[in-house]
Amino acid sequence: MCNARISVPPSFLSFNLPKIYSFFILSKFAILVTIFSVVGSSESRADNECDCGWRNLASKSFQIVGGNETGINEFPAMVGIVSFSTKSLVCGGHIISDRYLLSAAHCVQKDPNELAILAGDHNITSGDDTLYSVLYNIKAYEIYPDYDNSIYSNDIAILQTTKSIAFSQYVASICLPFKYVDYDFSSQPVIVLGWGQLEFSGPTSDVLMMASLNVLSNDECSIIVSEALVPEEMCTFASGKDSCQLDSGGPLLWTDVVANRMHLVGIISHGLGCASNEPSVNTRVTQFLSWIVEITSDATYCYM
Repeated sequence: MCNARISVPPSFLSFNLPKIYSFFILSKFAILVTIFSVVGSSESRADNECDCGWRNLASKSFQIVGGNETGINEFPAMVGIVSFSTKSLVCGGHIISDRYLLSAAHCVQKDPNELAILAGDHNITSGDDTLYSVLYNIKAYEIYPDYDNSIYSNDIAILQTTKSIAFSQYVASICLPFKYVDYDFSSQPVIVLGWGQLEFSGPTSDVLMMASLNVLSNDECSIIVSEALVPEEMCTFASGKDSCQLDSGGPLLWTDVVANRMHLVGIISHGLGCASNEPSVNTRVTQFLSWIVEITSDATYCYM
């Protein structure tokens, strides 16, 4: 997450950049190919017919500039998308069922055999902070048919793993906002997650970071941003905090305080720098629910 407003050369401010800016070599990914986590049945929520979107609250969190380090496995649905060719984490994603996850379309425009997801991890360089880190190969992905990579509209993709993801208290699916298709979430707080850069073109984070942003109405946002917004997009803003490069595909999580469950309402897409004076533009998940259900017809979802 970005830690502050920074000065960016004018050449960078003249257009929106996808948040998948550069790659960093992470030797851990090569090791994880041969590591499998042990998930105890006593920790699983399998006895509950339908559950999703819970948060494992940590006993403490550590203040990082612009945001917080999350607790270990605090957000069970969070994954990193890994490129085998570069042995690096290139984007974020979120688990929606035991075989499917959502990410940004601009994250996955390559051979699916070159991609994997890293589930259950926290510190992506250590390998010893959690027992639940597992690398899952990608079998296929589906990009929304009307995705436009010149302006990042309809920036959403569904990824399918080659085998089922092992669910537990610490690795699980997020809730999709079926009950909230008519909400625009204006003025609501959302949590963004990622291992991305801590400032524009700066270093990335080894640990999973979180920040709380506010959702702006599209009418309000269209006055500020340098692009025309469509209903499939959602703007977020908070002074000095933002998603940044390599956070793309990660979640915007909104909490239903009555049910105490988190819902995936947005996907990090693009913006003008990081933590600039302009809001970031994200993909609005409620606009794609019918397509998601159609593509993942063999999946089961909680309507909660």
